[in-house]
Amino acid sequence: MAQIEIIGLGAGDLEQLPIGIYKKLTSLQKKVYARTLDHPVISALQAEGVQFSYASGKNRPAAT
Repeated sequence: MAQIEIIGLGAGDLEQLPIGIYKKLTSLQKKVYARTLDHPVISALQAEGVQFSYASGKNRPAAT
């Protein structure tokens, strides 16, 4: 059965992301869907190879 997991990225940068969430996101082999790509953690995780798509399903780079 398909499963959806909702994960909060917190209010700040990658240093504030819990290690368990970091490991989960960086180990995924699938695209991660996000409500927005305008978050400091998104661009940091993209630099580490995590693929994101925002809620509309369109790909676009995170804001810098």
